[in-house]
Amino acid sequence: MTAAAIEDPRVEVVHADLLDWLDGAGVEVDAACLDIDNGPDWTVVPGNVRLYSDAGLEALAVVLAPHGALSVWSSAAAEAFERRLRRRFGTVEVHTVPAQRGDADHVYVARGPIGGKD
Repeated sequence: MTAAAIEDPRVEVVHADLLDWLDGAGVEVDAACLDIDNGPDWTVVPGNVRLYSDAGLEALAVVLAPHGALSVWSSAAAEAFERRLRRRFGTVEVHTVPAQRGDADHVYVARGPIGGKD
């Protein structure tokens, strides 16, 4: 699936709790792709709620490079989360992905600061 991606010297794989890592990251990433719990509105681990909050989105935005993108998978539409994304990021796209069973999944992709000053 990833071919030899992890062998690329530009790639770093970090095995850590994301919330802990964000608190002390001190790095810049081109992409953050999240598939945590069932999405913003259906968390299994109570502490993960913070990730989808305004504070969590700010912590994610801080580690994104100016041209970087954040993607978040959700098992269902998450309208309040989408509104939080739109308050924080300049561009937000919502992709609906048919699921083999049940309702469609949703992938939220956010880029750039408000005002588009990449």
